[in-house]
Amino acid sequence: MNQKFQLKSVASHIQKLYKGKSAILSEFEKNFFLWISDLCKDVKVITQNMLIRRVKLIVKEKNE
Repeated sequence: MNQKFQLKSVASHIQKLYKGKSAILSEFEKNFFLWISDLCKDVKVITQNMLIRRVKLIVKEKNE
């Protein structure tokens, strides 16, 4: 048995205090993630240039 699982079973009442850094632009992140998910569902290729253009478009829309 893994040491991590042993510790969890012994002290199950202990919770992780730091759950990671929260997103600064959660609205932006959700929009971006949904766009990427849609492309993946359609089995389309995602390139770095596509990502950069999409981020710039989202930021431009937000500033207007």
